[in-house]
Amino acid sequence: MATKIRPVVSEKRQYYISKHCYYELKHFCLQYNEWRNLIFSQGRNLTKSFEYHGHKQVEFEDPVGDEVCRVEQAKRNIKLVEESAACTDEFLKGYILESVTQERSYTYLKLIENMPCGRDKFYILYHKFFWILSHKKHSLL
Repeated sequence: MATKIRPVVSEKRQYYISKHCYYELKHFCLQYNEWRNLIFSQGRNLTKSFEYHGHKQVEFEDPVGDEVCRVEQAKRNIKLVEESAACTDEFLKGYILESVTQERSYTYLKLIENMPCGRDKFYILYHKFFWILSHKKHSLL
């Protein structure tokens, strides 16, 4: 049975973020592999972008530029998630990154990946990661 991480952390805790902020950041992180695929497939699947004006379909001027913008945004997002994991704990950043981007539980990381840390420390770092990501992401806006 998989362990479900509670979205609500007591406001008295050091790394408190609201439930909705947590869910926003969690789903943001789950897009990590999509961003990586976009970057590694860039240039291979450039499609034309269309916009409708009235009843007539008009092609955008620069579909390549649109793709470049999407790739650059994906690179910024990946960097933000990876930097947040590194700020959380330099030694355990790979495990944290795997947990938040692939929904790996503590049990999986401990038994399969041989993560060298206990359950309590891991979940403190897990909450710390989202707290750091929240501050980094919202300070960029």
